[in-house]
Parts: sequence; structure tokens; C-alpha cells
Amino acid sequence: MQNWGGGRLLFLPNGYIIKPLPGADERGKRVFVGSFEGSVVLVDSDGMEFDLSSPWNQKPGGIWNGPTTLGLECAFEADGSLRCDWNHPDEYGRTEVSHHIVGGNAGRVRSFRVARPGESTGRVHISANGMVTTNCKVGSGWQTRFVCYVDPDSLDDWSHWLE
Repeated sequence: MQNWGGGRLLFLPNGYIIKPLPGADERGKRVFVGSFEGSVVLVDSDGMEFDLSSPWNQKPGGIWNGPTTLGLECAFEADGSLRCDWNHPDEYGRTEVSHHIVGGNAGRVRSFRVARPGESTGRVHISANGMVTTNCKVGSGWQTRFVCYVDPDSLDDWSHWLE
């Protein structure tokens, strides 16, 4: 087993745990490191638990009390679809990849507009259990807000993450 010395792991909604490789010559490459089933429960340094599968009956636009950048970063598009972009190194530099993980949905559009009034597109994060959050400008700072829930079983095939 390879030792990467820490760093980021991605817990994907299909149960895969993947590791983006850290080396300069490995940019865009990911490896499968395991899988999970059921809830993902985070415990902070004070022993407080945050269960991603039961985030206290969040409503669209409600303040998100969990980690602010948890999950896979996606672009929320005007039709309510979620798109992920990444790149793979190649002999000419890199190949850009873009993949829609879930199609459009009018309910998601309404939820996003509640979370980010006046906006119809932006960056979101989707957690391993399907919770979608976004950061919203509030005064001079940012606030993480709940957008919606996406059933992880409805998401597209994730095998392309291991290419």
C-alpha cells in the first residue's frame, strides 16, 4: 500500500473513497482507496458529532452547521444540474474533463435561489450522503447554506473518477 502522508480524501455519494494524488507529475490522477456504507459521522475536537445523513432537517437556504467545504465541488447550472470539472495530465499538458453527475431539476433551481437569492448558478459541494451546500455572500463575509438533498442512488456512474 502506498503512503501519501495525509491530504484530502473524497467520499463520493456512491460509497467510493478516492484519493487525489499529490505529486506534481500526478495532477488530475486519483486512486480508489476504499468504500463506505451508511452514515458518515464527523467528530470535531470537542467530541461534537455531525451526522451527514441526518443534518437536523435542513431547509433550503438554512445555515449549514457542518464543515464548509465538505464534499465534491461542482458547478450548479441554471437548470439545476450539477457538473464536475477536472483535468488529466497528458503529453501536451492536460486534458480537461467535464461531467454532469445529475441532470436538471426545477426543485433544485428553486432551492438554490433560496440559498443564494438573485443567483441561478454557482459553486456547490455535494457530500457523500447527498447534501448539497453553497457559500453565500453575507455582509463582508461568507456563510455556508444548505441547498438541497440529492439521492446518491440517482447520481451518474462514478467509475470515470478512477480513469
